[in-house]
Amino acid sequence: MILKSLLKELQTLNSNSPADTKYKLIFCARHGQGYHNYTLSIVGRPLWDSYYSHQYGDVKLPNGEIVNYGPDPFLTPLGESQAKFINETLIKEINNGMPLPTKLFSSPFTRSCQTLYLSMNNILMFKNSDKGLKPLIMENLRETIGEHTCDERSSKKVIEERLNGWGFTFEDGFTENDELYRSDWRESVGELTIRSNRFLQNVFDDKYNDDLVVYSSSHSGQVKSILLAVGHRPYIIPTAGLIPIVVKAVKRK
Repeated sequence: MILKSLLKELQTLNSNSPADTKYKLIFCARHGQGYHNYTLSIVGRPLWDSYYSHQYGDVKLPNGEIVNYGPDPFLTPLGESQAKFINETLIKEINNGMPLPTKLFSSPFTRSCQTLYLSMNNILMFKNSDKGLKPLIMENLRETIGEHTCDERSSKKVIEERLNGWGFTFEDGFTENDELYRSDWRESVGELTIRSNRFLQNVFDDKYNDDLVVYSSSHSGQVKSILLAVGHRPYIIPTAGLIPIVVKAVKRK
């Protein structure tokens, strides 16, 4: 019921605010379980940090299982099920009056894009169809950059192949290869929060002026940093978690 009345509240706030002030509802979603998450759950943090998080390709876990770890891992079967559960939940909430997003944004990582199209399937996204919304892939929504191979993105060509038919688009200047990842450096929380702020600045750009409700599919670190950037209370988001936030933006003079 709160979400049902929220769009009207946003419209009222915006119509009664100065020209330099804007309010939006932003759904911040985290991807479902990826093979890197599964690996961490099996080997534990110390072994993951020291060894597994730096591996490429197929890796053998202590339980004898072989998983394709990185770079840019896919969702596990559980992760896919989690994303489909989001889809079912969204349908119920929409039927109860939840406002529909009019713009979709995604991290360039496969797990986030998979989670988005499985979550929005036959709601706002339709495979091999001109119907629905076309999500925008943005580098500023990617997970903490550096060291971990799960956080090294695929080439633009590979991303296009993996997402074929789902209508994803790329932001201007999106490079063919990952020019941000470094194996010898890890982005700090402060640096990630600056990136998250850049994403928010983009959301409030004039070209999205009519998009009062938007949806982003990203990562735990990214959601944490978005909340930091807007001064929200700390919140640890689980895999396939979703948190809606109302953000007030005021243009600097």
